[in-house]
Amino acid sequence: MKVLDDLLETARTGQDRVEDLADEAEATARKVKRDAAHAVGTASDTVRHTARKTRRKTSRAVRDTVSKVKG
Repeated sequence: MKVLDDLLETARTGQDRVEDLADEAEATARKVKRDAAHAVGTASDTVRHTARKTRRKTSRAVRDTVSKVKG
């Protein structure tokens, strides 16, 4: 009977460890997803800022060129 009890206890211990490992894997996956979403958001903001800045500079260059041609 002792052998059977030890076997069941070992099985429970293994199951607990598997659950702990699964919890850690899930937490890590959530963190990676959160970090990736943050990186994408940051890159998107940078692209928008760069596009606005480029559009503004291009507009000014065109305006200055037209002014020089006219005047």
